[in-house]
Amino acid sequence: MIKDCHLYDEKLEKIHVLSQESKKLGIKLIAEGIEKSEEWTVLQDLVDYGQGYLFGKPSPVPVDKYTAR
Repeated sequence: MIKDCHLYDEKLEKIHVLSQESKKLGIKLIAEGIEKSEEWTVLQDLVDYGQGYLFGKPSPVPVDKYTAR
């Protein structure tokens, strides 16, 4: 669902609905598979956390905070 979400209104609408429902239920929403800065641009106000190659390759050691390129 995340791949190229910035290009497809249908995907963004589904993510928006998930975002609204998760907020109502007090659930944190994580977007996984973010590879493009354009995807993160549209997602950052809809999700609580983001993960993917845009931020870095997998690491055995957790990091405290990522900043998008």
